[in-house]
Amino acid sequence: MKKVYPMKIYIGAFVSALLLMLLAGVFVEGAVWMLFTAFHASTTILLTAETIMLLPLLVMFGFVFRATLVTERELAEAGY
Repeated sequence: MKKVYPMKIYIGAFVSALLLMLLAGVFVEGAVWMLFTAFHASTTILLTAETIMLLPLLVMFGFVFRATLVTERELAEAGY
């Protein structure tokens, strides 16, 4: 059985969660930008809305990180 380094599990989970949330973030921020530009919102309102939308993405990152951490631990126990 291979030796499992604990840091590898955390780095793998972090990278996986980061990539998933990056894709979600690009989609969400693009949707917010399109919605507010459709209503001809000012630049200040547009940037404020995009900043506020980062908060739910950060919360979601925590949940995604926990899920990927469980998966990485299971993979490490299986020897992958």
